[in-house]
Parts: sequence; C-alpha cells; structure tokens
Amino acid sequence: MFPEFLLLCCFLTSYIILSVSYMSLHFDVVSYTYVTKTGNLLDNKTKSV
Repeated sequence: MFPEFLLLCCFLTSYIILSVSYMSLHFDVVSYTYVTKTGNLLDNKTKSV
C-alpha cells in the first residue's frame, strides 16, 4: 500500500509543477505577443503619417 501511495504523491506533485510551469510559459508568450503587436501598431501609425 505504501509504494502505491508514494507513487501517487510523486505523480500529483510532478503534475502540479508541470502545470504551473506551462501556465507561466503560456502567459509569457501571450505577454510577448501583446507587447510586440502593440509596438508594431504604434510604429505603423507613426510611419504612415
């Protein structure tokens, strides 16, 4: 019984850590895309005027 419990705890801990890491990476990509897109929009407006 104990090895199964230990395996389950390790699996859940790994799953939580990977989920948090993925969410952090996802937010970094979204933030980078947003900043890049708004920067390009501002550059396009100033260049066309």
